[in-house]
Amino acid sequence: VASLVVLGIAGLIMGVPLDRMLGNAGKIWLLAGCMAGLLVWSRSLVLAVQTGVIIALLIVVGFYLVLQDPALLWVDELAKAAAILQADGFEFQARFVLEQQQFAPLMTGVVVAAGWIYATVLLLLGLGAYRLLPSAAAGFGEFRDLNLGRVLAIVLAVVAVGATLSQSLWLVNLAIMMLLVFWMQGLALLHWLRGENKLPVWMLVLAYVAIMMPVSAGIMIFGLGVMGYIDAWFDLRRRLAALPK
Repeated sequence: VASLVVLGIAGLIMGVPLDRMLGNAGKIWLLAGCMAGLLVWSRSLVLAVQTGVIIALLIVVGFYLVLQDPALLWVDELAKAAAILQADGFEFQARFVLEQQQFAPLMTGVVVAAGWIYATVLLLLGLGAYRLLPSAAAGFGEFRDLNLGRVLAIVLAVVAVGATLSQSLWLVNLAIMMLLVFWMQGLALLHWLRGENKLPVWMLVLAYVAIMMPVSAGIMIFGLGVMGYIDAWFDLRRRLAALPK
């Protein structure tokens, strides 16, 4: 209910039709619902999140199977968004949105990754709210222990090599999407470091502030993605646990 209210207010402010915002949100909620169902069934946060990544991979591939050139879709969507902003008097914002059309060939991976991130955040918030209930059952695992696993790390390596050698856009978008999802594991690693008293609380807060700031969000997400990817390969938690606090 709260998210519906927020979407409604955002739609009014931005001039975006509510039905369009709800349609996009519905796709994210559907993925979050699938992950939540798997979480309840398996009682494993790690498995639920890993399955979400696999679904996101299939969605990227599906875009190219159905549309062949998804870049045309994003060019059109950006043009519509710019027209809405321009009609509401946001000339600068409209020009900025139109300038992003040059990145349309790479937007499939970014958009799908963003949807996965939002769905995962919804899952984590829902799990956190559930744990506040007096009758909440134990289990499911902790966010700080999140690990996407070496198998997905190997898939990213293979996809990245294939994208580099072939310059195929669908492989490039797969690589972008997978690197972006690994940032969540990097963030989980920061929480683990904080829980082990190896990271000051102010640094964790600063990381969240940097993620929220447009000027630093891209750098932070990329950096955390690399950190999460390294963790998936080398199990940094186990290695760091041996260091003195």
